[in-house]
Amino acid sequence: MKGIVASVLFTVFTGSAWGGDLRIARCDIQRVFDQYQHTIDIRSEIDRRRNVTGPQTALNSWDMHLHVRQGEELAKELKQSEPNTPEREKLQRHGEWLRLEMQLDDLEIRLEMNRREQSLKDEVSRWRDDLLSEIKAGAKALAIERGYDMVVSDSLPSAGSLTALFVTKRADDVTDELLARLNKQYASTTNQGLHPKAEKKP
Repeated sequence: MKGIVASVLFTVFTGSAWGGDLRIARCDIQRVFDQYQHTIDIRSEIDRRRNVTGPQTALNSWDMHLHVRQGEELAKELKQSEPNTPEREKLQRHGEWLRLEMQLDDLEIRLEMNRREQSLKDEVSRWRDDLLSEIKAGAKALAIERGYDMVVSDSLPSAGSLTALFVTKRADDVTDELLARLNKQYASTTNQGLHPKAEKKP
């Protein structure tokens, strides 16, 4: 599922002066993002929404089904009708009307699907920003508790501009610790009803 990706260079400063001996921590921000339970829940919700047919799409699909059935019956009647008769001309006009109706049904289905997909993309963008904000807040809190002056990502973003920050001194890897911290906090707030996994809508 590629609905959400971390697309920023992740660097957290805790406010220490640059003149001293900096304590630097690093983390694989892409792995934190992918394995954060909140991300997993949102991706599941995105998949669910993509697989759900909206009420308008279902109605248009049913109309299309009815028009196809009517077209099949009309084809049988045309085959049995006599050529160059008023009855045959009437059936042919009805067939032209059915073709236009089916084209309209198909257009309405496509438009509705495009509207739903665009709405989902907008929500995905908002969710991604929220997730990155949660991860950044967690990294900053961890850095302050552990006395780090800076937390940088040692993985490049999977989308967007590729900006790298090179660190030449030793840096502790806090990926697992940050991930455990975020998942614990997320589980706690979700159980209390303060942080719903995702607002489910059709």
